[in-house]
Amino acid sequence: MNDGGPAFPRMTPSAAIEYPGMSMRDYFMAAVVQGMCAGTDWGSGRSVNGPGMIAAAAELADAMLAERSRT
Repeated sequence: MNDGGPAFPRMTPSAAIEYPGMSMRDYFMAAVVQGMCAGTDWGSGRSVNGPGMIAAAAELADAMLAERSRT
């Protein structure tokens, strides 16, 4: 699976990745969930803590990664 690589890598002076941190996919999913929780229409039959939100966030994150790789 394409996870987009590290979102916030910490680089060494030799430009090698010392600590990759979270993946771009994880970062996108967190941003999507944050937006969903802030939205007023998420409560339309879906649980904020339910798997529906996570599945939707994963789908959107994957779409964001796919679009990112197109350009």
